[in-house]
Amino acid sequence: MPNFRRNYQNKKKEAFERRKYAIKREYRKMQVGKGGQSFHPRQNRPNDNNGSQFYRRAMQEYERNRAAIEERKQIKEAKRKEREEAITRYKEKKLENFKKLSQRTKRGQPVMKGRLEILLEKIKKTVNNDCETVNNTGTTSYKRKIGNSFRKN
Repeated sequence: MPNFRRNYQNKKKEAFERRKYAIKREYRKMQVGKGGQSFHPRQNRPNDNNGSQFYRRAMQEYERNRAAIEERKQIKEAKRKEREEAITRYKEKKLENFKKLSQRTKRGQPVMKGRLEILLEKIKKTVNNDCETVNNTGTTSYKRKIGNSFRKN
């Protein structure tokens, strides 16, 4: 049984070493593919600081990737905050409308004042949106219904 365990540990170490060298080999292939200098020991390689250059390049690549990840996180966070603010505005508006619509008189009849205010707000909003579209396009998009036919203003 101890031999089995010893063999297993050796295989584990060997697999780790093979994977480490494979990562280095893939990185070097990637660098050569980008048009960088060859990593072959006898070609275009300065004699001093070989290991430190490789390490420096790897660190620069790591820092670039890290910066890109941070930028994506910040964009995602900004979108999330904007969405949360929109939801809170929506909930506040909904609560306000609910309060207006749920008002009742002494006899249990709905109060029309709040309902009319809500309708007025909707009308103003649609009129403003229509005016903006006319100003942006430069043409009249209003249509007024006269009888059963439509005519331009």
